[in-house]
Amino acid sequence: MLNNKTKNKRDRKVKRQEKQGNKNKPPVVTGYSIAARNTAESKWKSNIQKLQRQESQMKDYLIQMDDIRSKGTKNITKREAKVLAMEDEYLIQLEEATDQLGELTSLSKEEAIQYYATPGSASNIPKTTKKGRR
Repeated sequence: MLNNKTKNKRDRKVKRQEKQGNKNKPPVVTGYSIAARNTAESKWKSNIQKLQRQESQMKDYLIQMDDIRSKGTKNITKREAKVLAMEDEYLIQLEEATDQLGELTSLSKEEAIQYYATPGSASNIPKTTKKGRR
């Protein structure tokens, strides 16, 4: 037989669980340790940030090229001429960065964790050192 104190505790616990059950909790990826999930999510977010920076840098270069062209080709410096010569390469890099960014942002958190936590699956993402070299 349950006494009143135990019964009240149980009732409060059931009510609390019912309230919490109404919230939609995101599904948790199972099969990986918490550290692996956290690391995978961190890598995913950092790759998105890198690609966003790369994309904005390429867009800035293209804007610089338009500015150089607008002032005419007679009064350009060697540096500006070099930038104009690299236009095709910048366009290709911008397209690649945009495509990769689209792929990574289209992933749900769970898909990204599975992608980055699985050994060898994220090997096509370039790894850089602290100095930015490959």
